[in-house]
Amino acid sequence: MSYIRMRKRHTKLWSLVMMHQDKLMFKFIVLLSILLCVSCTKNTDEDFDEVELKSNYESYSGAYSKLKDMMNTDSKEMAIFEIGIDSIGDYKFDGDGWYKNYKEYVSYDVVLGVYMLSDERIQNYIGLLKETGAQKVEFYRGNVAITVLANGFVFGGCLSQIYFHPVKTELERPSWTTTYYSARFSENWSGETKCN
Repeated sequence: MSYIRMRKRHTKLWSLVMMHQDKLMFKFIVLLSILLCVSCTKNTDEDFDEVELKSNYESYSGAYSKLKDMMNTDSKEMAIFEIGIDSIGDYKFDGDGWYKNYKEYVSYDVVLGVYMLSDERIQNYIGLLKETGAQKVEFYRGNVAITVLANGFVFGGCLSQIYFHPVKTELERPSWTTTYYSARFSENWSGETKCN
């Protein structure tokens, strides 16, 4: 086979490969665009506005106070303390087991050792979270945040939380939010929804 013929064949093969890569790149760009558009949309029917925040707090204020008291007792002077329906500290539960690093499972005893709590105490937290429909409770230097709604995907979504602050604090709208609601329930209790 002559050099010219091989060169033409190589060029033709190369152009087919490049055309295939162009098609793959086009599909990738279209898929990425769709994901970005979908992720930036949100279902505003699921946002908690001021009225819904207040209604949620009034419905579950007793349970929220219990969660706050438990967090204050159990934090043992830790700066950060967090328990969720499917998480304890940095550990997550995925149905197969508990892990800190993706799919590197550990025993439940290891997870309980994070905060030195009994299974019964953890179940008390989870019971109160389920009763209120909340997803997790966090303690940070005396402040308690209860996540009652978290939805969205990467670049878009909403987060609604009920807060306890030992010292009255004013809530301010973060600059990155596209939708923002806040409500004060008492001097120390308030709620906030932030969407981007």
